[in-house]
Amino acid sequence: MSSADMKRLGIEQGGESVSDELKVLVTGIAAFLAGLGLIELDDSELECSVSEVFDGIVAQIGCCKENEVRTSAVYTFKSVGELCDFCTCFPSAVLEKVVSSELYRLGSGYALCIEVSCPQSLLLMYKAMLGGCFDRVGIQKAREYGELISRTPIEAIRKLKDP
Repeated sequence: MSSADMKRLGIEQGGESVSDELKVLVTGIAAFLAGLGLIELDDSELECSVSEVFDGIVAQIGCCKENEVRTSAVYTFKSVGELCDFCTCFPSAVLEKVVSSELYRLGSGYALCIEVSCPQSLLLMYKAMLGGCFDRVGIQKAREYGELISRTPIEAIRKLKDP
């Protein structure tokens, strides 16, 4: 949602708190998605994250199954070549568990933030996944200081290499 959309709807976002208007909007979106059958509003928890982007916000909504373990990591690359090599060697078993991914331009390099629905120990069983930083602060820094390039970078880069 762009800043102009937020202003038109009377939604203010800033600082650490989420406005009541934004909570109502996200609740309405969740109800709409449930009506379409895309998510189930049952006993499982609904997970929502709101991130500020250069011209507004992005809300990500999904069901979080009870006791589901998620791991977040950020991988940094000095060049496009390193990034492409990483994405093409991304283990298929891990790719199936990717909940979200974001690619940021960070200075002269790149930062790939991923969230997977598996424990960190399982992720680290794959040699290709060893170079990540599993610290929430590192991920937040990439999001705050980086310029968002893509919300589906792994899939997009893999399609370039193997259409």
